[in-house]
Amino acid sequence: MTDSSLSLYHSPAVVHVVQTQPYIPMSILVDPQHEPVVGSFPDSPAICILAEEGPLHVPFEAVRAYHGHAALAMLALTYQGLSGAIRCLEVAGRPVARADLDVLSGHPGPGVRDAFECVTRAVTRERYCVDTDLPWARHDPSRSRSYSFVLTAQMRHVRAILRPGVLPPRFFELLAGAPGKHAGEFSELKRSIACAALGQSPDALYDFRLGDDSILDFYNQPSIGQ
Repeated sequence: MTDSSLSLYHSPAVVHVVQTQPYIPMSILVDPQHEPVVGSFPDSPAICILAEEGPLHVPFEAVRAYHGHAALAMLALTYQGLSGAIRCLEVAGRPVARADLDVLSGHPGPGVRDAFECVTRAVTRERYCVDTDLPWARHDPSRSRSYSFVLTAQMRHVRAILRPGVLPPRFFELLAGAPGKHAGEFSELKRSIACAALGQSPDALYDFRLGDDSILDFYNQPSIGQ
């Protein structure tokens, strides 16, 4: 573990479960045999954070321009998760300061990293930590990683867990396959997942928990960090 996650140890052990909305599994929304998607992505509310001179709105198109096209599915899902998590950390509707945000991610992928970096600058600020051993949302049957993250701001933290069924089985099949063998299909599927994710609310995609002491219990295990 790096210093970027140390603030997790000092958060109050009080659990607040954020009310969620009914969700539709992405496996229903995504058809791997669909026609190629063209044009722009669905409009999604821009993330608002507090930057050096005031509120800053970061739309998904800015994050996509920063990242490119390689990992659109996880880019969009992380963006939506980050949108929901930041709103959970707001106090009295005030934007969260970018400089206060620490990220602990269970997924090492470039789409996840770039979404966090573009919005929070956590990688540049050395406040970004990846721990693939996080025990939640371990949806990938062939790779050790967690589709969850913990966002911390000034001793307050929120855990975001990607819901089961959001990523269809075919996504993991293609991810585990030979690189380039089904490149066209995988590219289209990732774009379709991104479009579907941006058309849903963050609560439909993630389970958000404020002040969840289970993250503290996980890191208090004798085998962790030794």
